[in-house]
Amino acid sequence: MTSRRFILDCDPGQDDAIAILLALGSHELAFEAITIVAGNVGADQGAANARRILDLAGADRPIYRGAPRALLKPYDLGERFHGGDGLMGLDLPPPSRPPEAEHAVSFLARTLLAAEPGSIDLACVGPLTNLALLLIQYPDAARGLGRVAIMGGAIGLGNVSPAAEFNIHSDAAAAAVVFSAGLDVILVPLDLTHQALGTDARIAALKATGRPTALAVAELLARYPRLEKFNYQGGPLHDPCAVAALIWPEMVSGRHVAVEIDASGGPSHGRTLVHWWPKSTGPRPNALVLSEIDADQFYHHLSNRV
Repeated sequence: MTSRRFILDCDPGQDDAIAILLALGSHELAFEAITIVAGNVGADQGAANARRILDLAGADRPIYRGAPRALLKPYDLGERFHGGDGLMGLDLPPPSRPPEAEHAVSFLARTLLAAEPGSIDLACVGPLTNLALLLIQYPDAARGLGRVAIMGGAIGLGNVSPAAEFNIHSDAAAAAVVFSAGLDVILVPLDLTHQALGTDARIAALKATGRPTALAVAELLARYPRLEKFNYQGGPLHDPCAVAALIWPEMVSGRHVAVEIDASGGPSHGRTLVHWWPKSTGPRPNALVLSEIDADQFYHHLSNRV
């Protein structure tokens, strides 16, 4: 299989860290760069965390720091979910070097404008601010994009409100820009990621590899809060599912449907309105919305790749 050019836009957080390691270990992706958006932590902390994870893996990729806040308001950072450092206190050395001087949006524009049409896949696993800024400032850059896998939203219940999931809620205005841009979007919502639980058996399989990176993944999974809604089996592994959807599309399933974003500021702010049962008179499909993943297979591959 020919490797696809790939960029990861993230807000590292522990599941973002695991997404980085999965992408590094997957030959299907020609992993070129990491762009950082504020979300789980601020942009500076996120860039430092990304470098620390690359250092752990003995890998080097350029890291470009992007938007420090949402389009219309400051972020409500997700530190209450990921700890003050974003990695739940995982013991890693300081980053070996700072991020690149160029802004993430400038890098994305420069790279995509020079690329063959449809040749670069992008996974966005944080708020969509960087991508929205790209589409607003450099609309022609969209032609270089292939598949755009977005971890965010929900068909059913959200996780920061009954209506909304964290990434979309953090910058609903940016999400509205992205979903109206005509991109080849693959949406990886909570309904899918909540199937990918870090159970004791799956953590044990990662530890059994003995690799430092897999041991770090196991440690991060062990630190996830175990909630009643998951029968205390383990925390859901959100962001790597978006990377997995690009690598192993046969492992996931869903429907091409219309997705609208509620950016009203009201009680349903940040809601992904998923037209799961489309009507001929409704909005046109604009995303492949995934609803199922083979979680056992996903963790089997994860154990082999990280």
